[in-house]
Amino acid sequence: MARWILVMSLTAVVHLVTTLAGSVRLAGVRTGRLATAVALFSVVSIASQTANTIQAPFLTKMAEELITAYHGTAAWPAQVAAMNLQFRWVLGAAVLGTLAGLLLTPTFVNIFTRTIMRFEREGSVPRLLLAAARPSATRALAASLAWPHSGLFTEARRARIPKRLLLLNVAIVAAFTTGVVSSIWAGVMAPGLRGTASNLSGIVNGMGTILLALIVDPAASLIADQALRGDRPEADVKALTVWLVLTRLAGTALAQFIFIPGAWLIAQAARFI
Repeated sequence: MARWILVMSLTAVVHLVTTLAGSVRLAGVRTGRLATAVALFSVVSIASQTANTIQAPFLTKMAEELITAYHGTAAWPAQVAAMNLQFRWVLGAAVLGTLAGLLLTPTFVNIFTRTIMRFEREGSVPRLLLAAARPSATRALAASLAWPHSGLFTEARRARIPKRLLLLNVAIVAAFTTGVVSSIWAGVMAPGLRGTASNLSGIVNGMGTILLALIVDPAASLIADQALRGDRPEADVKALTVWLVLTRLAGTALAQFIFIPGAWLIAQAARFI
């Protein structure tokens, strides 16, 4: 039980951090320092990816213990159903983390705006982290508090954001959210191939990373650059941030529906290899 709660917590943190990382782009446009914002975005993304790699071994150990203790016994179907529910709760934690990120996005836009300006004075990430530990940073954090309001979503509907970009973001986030979980569950479906199935998660996530790097990130960066040049209003970047968070939330929710089909496809691929 403790391990399951830890996995859920890690999952929520990963998706919270990843959701908030999208705030950096808007902060970069506001400060006129987009390159610095992208560098800080990379630091935040590395932190979330590290937490994601910690999550996978815990889920794998849970599946291994299930197979070792119950596979081939009369209790197998009931135990599989119970663990299926646990894995779905893990995916639910991704939704909760993303939802928390949605609520905290306005606050973190303000925090990242201050952070970018502070980074320019400090000149390095370690010195920036030391500055964040000072008492004055707590006061600045309190001054940055803000909450989403209905006007944000009204503005987002009016902005010129490509719908294909948003739909693709839903699909990519869904694949990322369930990639590791589905690959581990594929090992439960085909216990004899669980090692192969688990390793296939890298292919799923790799394809998502490629699509993200080829389509979503360049398109989002183009909109930010156009805003910096004055070809678009800053409101479009704000709308982009809102839409990317909303489509991320939709993608984590979609992961619940593709969890089992994805595991089946991975199991089939493991048999084919």
